[in-house]
Amino acid sequence: MTSRQFLDQLLQLPPELTALLAPIKTEAQLEAIEEVIDSLSAAIGDDLTHPLAGLYRNLILLATTYEAAAYPFALTPPHRMLAFLLEQRGMRQAQLAQHLGTTQASVSRLVNGQTAFTAELIKQLAGVFRVSGNIFLN
Repeated sequence: MTSRQFLDQLLQLPPELTALLAPIKTEAQLEAIEEVIDSLSAAIGDDLTHPLAGLYRNLILLATTYEAAAYPFALTPPHRMLAFLLEQRGMRQAQLAQHLGTTQASVSRLVNGQTAFTAELIKQLAGVFRVSGNIFLN
């Protein structure tokens, strides 16, 4: 198929379908795309070779692009993320110190932002909290 033939076929698509290929500009468009994403997810399941899998991935990309622009968020500093995880897990600094093989004072300096997070520390924290180490990077 030539590029001209492809363009001719695209021009014959109903506006509802071509709208799926355009950048999302409103919440209403986002909601409509999310409904299509949910339907595609149910139809495709885990089949990455499904004929609609590419469309599914592209719609997710459009939705996440819109959300990132519409709802920006500031990165959380690693020491605040650590404090949050400690609180959420109900873990005391002394308990974390035991897991890390260090002192409670060292953990306190981490939580207060007085000590830098090393790659090795991030790896240990990821293991202790069972999270991706990426959450400690900013």
